[in-house]
Amino acid sequence: MGLSEISVVVPTRNCLHLVQSGMKEMLTWTPLVKEVLVVDSESSDGTLDYLKEQLQYPNVRFLTHPPGLYQSWNFGISQTTGKWVHISTAGDTISTDDLQYLALMAERTDADVTTAPPHFVMDGDYTPPWLNWPIHDLLARQQEGDFIVLEGLSLLVFAMEYCRPGIGVQSWLGSSASNLYKRRFFEGRGFPTNCGHSGDVMFGLSYAAEMKAAFLRRPCGKFVFHRPTTAQPNVVERFGEVYGAEYLRCQSILNDRLREAMLKCGLQDLLTPMTEASWWRALHYSPEDMIRIGAQLQQEKTKRETAQEKLAALRPERDEWKERAKAAETALRRCRKIIPSFLRRWLGVETPAKPESAE
Repeated sequence: MGLSEISVVVPTRNCLHLVQSGMKEMLTWTPLVKEVLVVDSESSDGTLDYLKEQLQYPNVRFLTHPPGLYQSWNFGISQTTGKWVHISTAGDTISTDDLQYLALMAERTDADVTTAPPHFVMDGDYTPPWLNWPIHDLLARQQEGDFIVLEGLSLLVFAMEYCRPGIGVQSWLGSSASNLYKRRFFEGRGFPTNCGHSGDVMFGLSYAAEMKAAFLRRPCGKFVFHRPTTAQPNVVERFGEVYGAEYLRCQSILNDRLREAMLKCGLQDLLTPMTEASWWRALHYSPEDMIRIGAQLQQEKTKRETAQEKLAALRPERDEWKERAKAAETALRRCRKIIPSFLRRWLGVETPAKPESAE
């Protein structure tokens, strides 16, 4: 299979320098894919004009959508017509060869999502705090074959393994710039929009039980680690209740499916997967911990913000008293120069020095 069945969604918003950096590779596969849909969200830095200038091909469409990361993703995906969907995020690139390999393996495995580890690229001298993704752990545990397929309960347990506060909240999908999705899977589904910039994490958790995923060993695409311009909010801190509720739902699905399997196949067939630590953690981990930790972190954040607001309100008064103290010190120094010391002592503005005791 070539690239003729792939629809590429390019979501953009004020990212001119990023799309410029990846344009060279984008131009190699743009005329080969079925279609390219640019979804721009009110860019004001020339992003849309630049893309219109560069992507002058009959298979390229330019769409607009109000700001909203995953809202724009979902809108773009809903407009595609190809069998497969690739999301080309700004700054992250993929070569024609890598995209063809994703398409080949997607056809071979018939997976709903075909994902590969990307080549990591550092932005300048910035080094991220972590470079190990869930797919790296999976490939390290199972070192045979060019790919690993997980589906149903196995994929659900894998997704749940990386949605616990003790490990962190990570997406097993990795980078969508290194993935290929089956368009049909998005019928009636979409990336969640109620958990900030972690919608891909929630997507992977929410639909894992209904999905088939192929994890490729060969790296595809490039993922650029950009230096954060602002402090990055903690996902559990902001959306602990959302993830906790979804984890509970996934636990319920896992328990129900296991009961059904026991009644149908018997306990013996389930002993092997259920003896794995990840299955036990998925079944017995308490998402209330996630909700509690999230609530506590939010309370501490609120207290910290309140204290900072009070401190900010007191700063003008503190600065005023500092200025008064400086003025008083200046006046006192002038007095010492003008008024004789005996008169200062008589007025009580200066105490006489104590005589040294004779030893």
